[in-house]
Parts: sequence; C-alpha cells; structure tokens
Amino acid sequence: MKNQQMTVTNGEQSAISQFSNTDIDIIKNSVAKGTSDAELKYFLAVAASTGLNPFQKEIWCYKSGNDMLIFAGRDGFLSNAQKKPDFKGIRSAYVCATDKFKMNIVSGHIEHEFTQADRGAIVGAYAVVKRDGMDSFISWADFKEFNKGYNAWKTNPGSMIKKVAEAHALKQAYSLSGIDSEHDYDFKRNTFANPETEETTFEEIKNEEISVIVDEAILTAIEDAKTIDEVTAIYNDNISLHSVQEFIKALGSRKQAIKKAEKDAAKS
Repeated sequence: MKNQQMTVTNGEQSAISQFSNTDIDIIKNSVAKGTSDAELKYFLAVAASTGLNPFQKEIWCYKSGNDMLIFAGRDGFLSNAQKKPDFKGIRSAYVCATDKFKMNIVSGHIEHEFTQADRGAIVGAYAVVKRDGMDSFISWADFKEFNKGYNAWKTNPGSMIKKVAEAHALKQAYSLSGIDSEHDYDFKRNTFANPETEETTFEEIKNEEISVIVDEAILTAIEDAKTIDEVTAIYNDNISLHSVQEFIKALGSRKQAIKKAEKDAAKS
C-alpha cells in the first residue's frame, strides 16, 4: 500500500487508543520495523479495525521500497473467521501424485483417497470453508506455484501448501480488504507471485487423477473477453483454477486471438 493512500478516520484513530505507548514501541520494533509515524498509525488502525493481534503475529507489515504492505498468515485469516457467528469450520489436505483426487469447483464435491504407502511428490492442497446458509468456499493451491524451497517449505512442505490453500479459502469467505496473504509474497525477491497468462508459461498437471471441472460461465467469460486486461482479470479472479489445464488453455487461446485481432486492426 502506497504512503499517499494512508488515511486514518476518526473512528480508527479512536481504535488505536487500545494500544499503550509500550505496545506501540514493541510493535514499531518487531512487526512494523522501518515504518514512518504515519505508516505505523495506519497499520495500528488496520489491526484495531480487523481485531487481528500483532503480538500473536496474526497481522504485520513489511516495507518494500517506499510502499508498506500489510500481511496476515493462515492463523490471522482463521482468527478473523472464528469471530464470525456463521463460520462452520474448515477442512483441508495436501494432495500427492498417486492420490485418487477429484474436485468439482462448481458443486463443491471433493473425493480424496490415499494410503499410507509412498504417495509420490506433493502436487498441491485444497481447503474448504463452510459458512452457514452459503455455498462452500473452495481453494486449490498448486505446489509448484507457491513452493519457496527454503525454511519450512523445505522441512515441512505438506503443511505449508495446506496453509496456502487455507489462507486463500478463508480470505474468499471473509474478505479482509487491504491485507495480503503472506504466502503470496516472496520476501527474498520482494515480489508477489503473479504468473503471466502467456500460453508458454502454463504447465500441465502431471497427476492425471486430478480432475477439476471449469464452470461454463467462466469459459464463456474468457471467450467474450475483448482485451488482454480482461483475460488477466479472469485469471486473477479464479485462483483455484490456476492449475487446471482447460482453464489455462482457454486463457492462452483467447489471449492469442486478441493479439492477432489487434495486429490485424493495426495493419488495416
């Protein structure tokens, strides 16, 4: 979040008062290092308004150049959900290459079976969040896309990819505006994971047991897209389909068609 966008309302200013001077000093030197006074005030307002606890690292901020980014981990998103009266739980699991796994995003139906034998390489993870009176919120996280290859990702990759899927599903179910998932950011490279929708960058899922059905409405929206920006927006709005070959191929084909149309229009 860029500095010039930081404004604190009177209500948020009042909420900041819950933090003592000692609290603020600790936060300034731990989860809000390098922030200016205005940035720190904004961060405290966001923490207070969401009810996320910076001392339990449910929320923290990070300076990237002149920008301040606010993050929550799986625990932060889960804490937010658990405060809601309609939250009915979350279930998740990581999926390996030899597992029998089928997931239908539209119906919310998931079949997942595996034995205790060697399950092969980790392919990804799914999470399902349930809210009373609503359809389930389902997220799929592709291991290749999010695996950072260091720290906990190296020692406990299954748990880490599950956290990614859980954070995404919880964020879909209970949106926290202006707060990003820590799992979507590479702190070593100071960049968000933002794959291009070029057809040459898409990888096929090697596990043929995984079958995800793409909603016909999404495929129609892709076909109706008129610009590259519209194609990219569809990609970004459907995180759970990033590993689905049918979805990716449709995006790539539409992008090629738009580029060709633009070139033809320029010649005429």
